[in-house]
Amino acid sequence: MWIFHTEGLLSIVENRNDKSFLLVRARKSEHITKVFPHSLPKYTPNADYHWRVSLPRGQVQAVIIQMIANIDYDNFKEAANPALKSVYSNVWADGLALEKVNERVYLLGPDEDESSWPRYTY
Repeated sequence: MWIFHTEGLLSIVENRNDKSFLLVRARKSEHITKVFPHSLPKYTPNADYHWRVSLPRGQVQAVIIQMIANIDYDNFKEAANPALKSVYSNVWADGLALEKVNERVYLLGPDEDESSWPRYTY
């Protein structure tokens, strides 16, 4: 699972040596320590993600749940660390390839009442 947070990008997978643990990986150690401040990421220069730490599943789950509960922004890219904006914007733009332009629906109207918005397909 990839998790983009305001201070970095994490890749979280099952630890193949102990299924009760998850391997939290990142391109930069601080992307891990911003979320798991008491962890000590290990440098693994021959791996695709150079930084990783193995943590109990329950601990990772609790932290991710708290991160979601603490969301206080209405625009993720704008809330992200400025050093990450271009990376996140590129991921967002690449994600547009998953949509078919002729099927895209544009919603116009007040934010608080999406169900009443008129829908225009272009």
